[in-house]
Amino acid sequence: MKTLSDTFYSRMFFLAGIWNIMIGMTGACAMDFSVALFFGPGAVTDQFIAVMSFRLFMVAIAIFGIGYCLVSRNLAANRGIVWLGLVCKMILFALFYYYFFTGRATVMAALTVTGDGVWSILFGLFLYRTGGGSSRRDAETQSGK
Repeated sequence: MKTLSDTFYSRMFFLAGIWNIMIGMTGACAMDFSVALFFGPGAVTDQFIAVMSFRLFMVAIAIFGIGYCLVSRNLAANRGIVWLGLVCKMILFALFYYYFFTGRATVMAALTVTGDGVWSILFGLFLYRTGGGSSRRDAETQSGK
């Protein structure tokens, strides 16, 4: 039977998945709008490398969203996805705030990655509070603890 915390974390990862899928698909499908929103109206959107890089970045964000939805279905079996997501969200947070403070990204970009900062705290809490997942609990049960 699922505990209250399992239900909370399942819902949290489902919402994190929807968050990422929505941002990733918006960025990939409305690229000019998204680039201008994140980097200002003067950002390059007419060169192949810039377009391809931004769209691939947004597709990767959406794929992470699918991964978080998988985590929501089986918390213990998908902890690796949470670790990857935590690291990536922390990198995005730091990178975009650096870009914001150096004048290369807009306040909207900073506000958006603030959401990633919050998600990374929640992901970290999940990893800390759940320890080693079901394999750790199984080992404790078998040893009589």
